[in-house]
Amino acid sequence: LDLNSLAVSARSGTNACAFSGAGQAVPATLNTGAGSDAVSVEATSSEGPVTVHGQNGNDVLGVGNAGNMQAILAPVSVDNALGATTLALDDSADKTARSPSVTSGSVSGLAPAAITYANVPSLTLKGGTGGDSYAVKPSVSTTDKLVGGGSSSGPASGNTLSMNLTGSTSPSLAAATGSGGVTGAWTFANRSPVNFSGMLALNPTALSISDAGATVGGSGISPLRFTASLLAPSTQAVTVAYSTADGTATAASGAYQPASGTIGFAPGATSESISVNALGSPLARPLQTVLLNLTNASDAVLTRAT
Repeated sequence: LDLNSLAVSARSGTNACAFSGAGQAVPATLNTGAGSDAVSVEATSSEGPVTVHGQNGNDVLGVGNAGNMQAILAPVSVDNALGATTLALDDSADKTARSPSVTSGSVSGLAPAAITYANVPSLTLKGGTGGDSYAVKPSVSTTDKLVGGGSSSGPASGNTLSMNLTGSTSPSLAAATGSGGVTGAWTFANRSPVNFSGMLALNPTALSISDAGATVGGSGISPLRFTASLLAPSTQAVTVAYSTADGTATAASGAYQPASGTIGFAPGATSESISVNALGSPLARPLQTVLLNLTNASDAVLTRAT
């Protein structure tokens, strides 16, 4: 039987369909029914693109097989004019680093072939554990949800997220967590939200510490006020630990009071102060130094840590 194309139409009701076109050499069209259908496209051959037409109902279209999309060798196109299709892309078992690009109508760079979509209100993308780098241009009409590292608990190898924005947009981070991983929702002017979890911030801002000085008297306390600064404001909270260490001045001799702790930068803040108490002495002292070290910065890169 020599076919030029293949078309499959579902009846009304709730249907479940898995399509594996690893050997097909003709275009295939899948038409969902009037109910809430679940369609899975597991594989396509290089000569057999697949088109899925969503109908009435809340359909869910999955692309990938057992958490791997590398068998998608021909484009998959999804459109939904009547219902509320959710497009779910799952590459969570893939250990190779990918560079997916997500736009208002396509996802490329995750599978060998692109996934295109129109009139799809919800897109969910699960990345693998290979340290993917996502470039996202949010859509006006589709809510995107990106999950990196194969799970929502955090990126296994450092998945990163880059928001590629055009025009007049004002991103604001609605929620975030520290310790390297990012979880939250970005919202943009005149655009739908992009929710993401298990990501790392791409190109985090630089963090440094300044010098401080004080004239110490014969008694009492003279505070040394160090300033920790971010090179540019961050859209997420930044934290860093600090601790004192002996320079030419020593804590054991009573030259200063040891100090340690953690400071935090709220989103948009660029400087925070740290005070270290130098102690006066009736004995004459030469110019002395005490060190303040920064460590364990979250969502920032230390460029001057002492």
